[in-house]
Amino acid sequence: MFERILQVIHDHKDECLVLVSLSAVLVSLLTAVLAPLVQLRIARLNASTTTLTANRIKWIEAMQTDIATYTALLERTEFLQKSMQVIHEKYPKLNPTQQEDFNRMHREYDEKTYQRNALGNLIGIRFDISSEKRRLLFGAISELAHATPGVATDAAAAGAAMGKIQQIARDLLEEEWSRVERDVGRIRR
Repeated sequence: MFERILQVIHDHKDECLVLVSLSAVLVSLLTAVLAPLVQLRIARLNASTTTLTANRIKWIEAMQTDIATYTALLERTEFLQKSMQVIHEKYPKLNPTQQEDFNRMHREYDEKTYQRNALGNLIGIRFDISSEKRRLLFGAISELAHATPGVATDAAAAGAAMGKIQQIARDLLEEEWSRVERDVGRIRR
């Protein structure tokens, strides 16, 4: 039987060579056509992943900056409000120079309050979180406002409130990064 197979191959060796050559050409043709398509798919996946990751990183950095700015504005407005209240209670009558300084302080308070409110609204809109988590974040920020020193200082309470804000913000941003990782995983599948 083996001899018979060898005999058939020997008798049809030209046809076998043509068949092997055609097979090689067909494989080369398939490789030439499919390889660029596979590379295009890989390039699109990498581009999507890179874009998604870069955009989320920018968003997370912007949120960190916004929360820090909001907290600073909150501290400044609370300090100004408490200081103006103490000044007004202690010195109901101010001379013109003192009144001008007091008015300047009041204008700064109004300006910073507007900036704080606008930024607080922006943070609330941009954070895609549950109302419970939003309440926790802004509740911690309110605790900081109440602990912000005016003329009298309560630095320990302010430090604890700031630590709470940092932890909540860190948790929320880590949660957002987990979403990015899930989205990247979905893109790559």
